[in-house]
Amino acid sequence: MNEKKSQKIGDNQNQYVSELFRKYQAQLKGFIAKRVPSKEDCEDILQNVFYQLAKINIETNPIEQVSAWLYSVTRNQIIDWFVLSLVKRIFCIPSHS
Repeated sequence: MNEKKSQKIGDNQNQYVSELFRKYQAQLKGFIAKRVPSKEDCEDILQNVFYQLAKINIETNPIEQVSAWLYSVTRNQIIDWFVLSLVKRIFCIPSHS
C-alpha cells in the first residue's frame, strides 16, 4: 500500500473514532459510573474502550453494530477492572493512585 493511501485510511480511522467518541462518550461514561465507584477508574475504563476501537482497522474489519460493540467492550473492561481490583486486594498490591 502506498504512503498516501495509508495516510488517508489513518485519517479516516481517526475521524471515525472521534465521531464515535463524541456520540457515545457521555452514554458510556454514565454506564461505567453506575458500576465503578471511582471517577478516575471510570475515565480509565472509558479511555481503554476507545483505545480498543482505535486499534481496529475499519477498512478490513468493519463493525456492523457499533453501539453493541462499544457496550460489549465496555462491559468486558469493567469486568477486567473488577478482577484486577480483587487480585490487588487479595495480594495487598497498592493501587496506582
